[in-house]
Order: sequence, then structure tokens, then C-alpha cells
Amino acid sequence: MHGEFGEQFSGFVFTNHAWMQSYGSRVRPLMIYGDVLRPQPMTVSWWRYAESPTDKARRMPAVEVTILNWSLVREDIPRSQTCQQIGLAGRQNIQSFPITGEPTMQYPTNLTNALEFIWGEGILSPGGPEEVAQMLEGIDVSGCRVLDIGSGLGGIDVLLAAKHGASAVIGIDVEPQLIDSARDLAAKEGLSGRVTFQLVTTGKLPFADASFNLVFSKDAMVHITDKLAVYSEVLRVLKPGGWFIAADWLWSESAAESAVVHAWLSKMQLTFAFTPPAAALRALIEAGFAEPKVSDLRRELQEANRKEVALLEGPIRQKLAAIVGTEMAENRLASAKGRQGALDSGDLIPCHLSGRRPT
Repeated sequence: MHGEFGEQFSGFVFTNHAWMQSYGSRVRPLMIYGDVLRPQPMTVSWWRYAESPTDKARRMPAVEVTILNWSLVREDIPRSQTCQQIGLAGRQNIQSFPITGEPTMQYPTNLTNALEFIWGEGILSPGGPEEVAQMLEGIDVSGCRVLDIGSGLGGIDVLLAAKHGASAVIGIDVEPQLIDSARDLAAKEGLSGRVTFQLVTTGKLPFADASFNLVFSKDAMVHITDKLAVYSEVLRVLKPGGWFIAADWLWSESAAESAVVHAWLSKMQLTFAFTPPAAALRALIEAGFAEPKVSDLRRELQEANRKEVALLEGPIRQKLAAIVGTEMAENRLASAKGRQGALDSGDLIPCHLSGRRPT
């Protein structure tokens, strides 16, 4: 698999017909002839191709070592310098994952099955219909064209149409298996004509200016590093007077150094890109939103999370284990306990964000 990653870096050439043995399989040897650089982030489609023959592609940090050791290395500079170049290129790829939507699958089926079991059909995060209603309080969605950023399994999109009266909902996500499941849910609910889903790559939203009355997002933007960039895109696709409504997991100014947070994140399968509430508010203002607002929901989520921990500590964990396996069930309990610690310490600050495009 190291060849697939090596092909994404400049400075390599590959043979067409020469092969070498690598742990029981044949691989084309990599030859390093120049400086190793990463011209651009690895795309989701290429990552899918690279990981398709194996279930070990998630162990990417070790791949740079494999690339060096299984390559014919240039001799005009020290080997240590080439090693550093490969390491830096690999680190850039890792650091880009929150921005590019995490090329490796963040939400495999066993995880989404576990989250649905805990939070309800089509739902990947706490809150469900009650929180959606709270987020939309004072906003009339009936007849609106809505964009949902990070639609996941589609449960929120079904709610926006069936319960809140949106005339059209377009959910977007970067993982194809989530899009497939969301489409299945919409079809099951008889909403395929009003609720659709689109696989996207990161960067500019694939919609024209002033396309939507409402842009919604629930607990998905925590995976996006550049908040200003995404808020600016949201403003662009909103119609004048349209609203941006989101729930996001933010954190305190000192959370990056918090032992409590580190302990929680060490138990997580997901990767996050947190920002403090003040920084999120500044980004909303800088993007150009009118009436920007960031509301702290930590107290409410503390109580909800305590109920989740109690639930998973009870007999229901055995039922969950029967569906997704003991390891995943124990992982969900450990994650909930770690999240509780971060909420109780004040480091983790779930918030609701809102803003209106000026008329």
C-alpha cells in the first residue's frame, strides 16, 4: 500500500514491469530521484482506492517509514534528509485531514450502527428532534430550500422536511457510505422527492450564490478546521435574509493543554478541529453575518451526557454489544465517560451558532 501513498508525493518514479517481494505480495519498487513534496492533499477517491485491498489503511502514520525503507533512495543527499522530507510530506497530509474531510473513513458502519442505537434512526449525535426544534425556534422553515452541511445518515434532513415543512432539503457529506444510507432513509420515509443527498469534496460549496433560505448543520463542523472559510461559503450560498443555524462542539481557550481533554480524545475514533467560542463568533462577524450569535449549551449537554453514561453502564450495553460487538460497545461507554469529564471540566463547550445574511 505504500506505493499508493508514494505516488501522491513528488520526487518518486516507479517501474512498470519490475517487482519486489513485500510481506507475501508483489509491489513496484519506489525510486526517489528528487525532493519529496506533497503537491496537494490526497483526495477521498484516491484514499478509497489505496485502502480498498486492505483493512489496515487507517494506520497511515507508519506508512512514511515503510516508504523510506522500501524505496531506492537517492545518494546525493544524506538519507536522513530524505527521511525528513517524507515525514514532513506525510505530516502535511495528516494535518490536512480535518480540512479535507478526513480521507480515511471516520464513520464506518459499526460506529454508525452504535450511534443510531444510542441516539435514534439516522442520528449520529446527541439531541435528536428536540435539539433540532430548539435550534430552529423562531425560524419558519416551511416552504424553504435548505442545505444541510454534514448530513450523515440523513435523520436530520428527514426531520427538516417531514416535521418542519422544508420544501426541499439537500444534505451534503464527504463519505459515500453515509450518502447511500441517507438516501435509503429518505426513500423509506417517502421523501426522496424533497430530501436529496450529494457527495462532495471539501472547499467551495458546489452551489450557486443565493441558493438557499437556510443553511443548517448539526455537530458536523467540528471536523472542519477553517471556520472562517466555511462560514464565508455558507454566507455566499444563502439568499439575502437567509439564516445559518448550526450546532458545533467548541472548546475553551486552554483546552488544547487539558489532560482531561487529551484523555477523552485518546478514546475517540474520530478526529476533531475545535475552536473557542470567541473565535467562532469573530469568524461569523468577519464572514459578514448579521446578528451573529454563539450560545453556550454546556449545562444542557452535561445533563444529557450523564444520562447517556448511565444508559451505557446498564444492561443496554449488552444489547449494543450484540449488534456492534463488545469492543465497540465498550468504546462508546469510554467515549461518553471521557466526554463527560471534558464537559464537567469546562473544556468542552457545545454551542449553537446563528447568523443572517444581510438583505
